[in-house]
Amino acid sequence: MIHHIRTIRDVHQFIKCVALEIDNFHPLVEFQDYTRPDSYFRRYTDGEAETRNELLEQCFNVCAGYTPDFFTYLLELFQNTAAHSHHQLNQTI
Repeated sequence: MIHHIRTIRDVHQFIKCVALEIDNFHPLVEFQDYTRPDSYFRRYTDGEAETRNELLEQCFNVCAGYTPDFFTYLLELFQNTAAHSHHQLNQTI
């Protein structure tokens, strides 16, 4: 997991990590609210969620200077990354 978000490339790396961890993502949902797909148990511990929330905040700061509609940018980035990751996974099976 990346430790700091300073560039748009860092944003892409963070979203790529998130896409490998969860199937759905929304920039307004805090990470402690994500659950495991096979249960209602939380996906992240308090510490993991706090770290990801801080990184997401850093993404907002970087993206705000890059595009005025950074929520849509992050959503589209996640969707494209997740689709690509699932496509690669299906090719290896």
